[in-house]
Amino acid sequence: MVLFRNEGNTSTLFQFTGKTKILTKGSLSPNFNIKVSRNRRHGAKDILHKKGISNREFRMRTVLSGTDRFTNLTTLTALAIAETTIYLDTEDIYDTYNGTYVFDRRFEHDIDETKNIITIKFNLLEEAN
Repeated sequence: MVLFRNEGNTSTLFQFTGKTKILTKGSLSPNFNIKVSRNRRHGAKDILHKKGISNREFRMRTVLSGTDRFTNLTTLTALAIAETTIYLDTEDIYDTYNGTYVFDRRFEHDIDETKNIITIKFNLLEEAN
């Protein structure tokens, strides 16, 4: 289970449960840049300056189904519109990814009533640096 909690990590705003595709389709695979610079000197080996990584960005993709799919869509849309800072809690799946995130750039949804599913795509940006 993956939870979106409030910024203080005290209450749950949204939870992904059941046969969610958030894990199986790789939504918890972060994108980031590695900050390494080289200092080249004449006649010497490269000296690397390691400066960490940029903020993690998750390109989330999930499928909502069941009778609550429209309620869940409304809840996630409201969180994105309000530019809510959330605490991502992966419930011991990837504890290194736990932390505060903001909705970034796009929020898209596609309603497929023939299959009774709603596909949502959005980005989460880590608030670390």
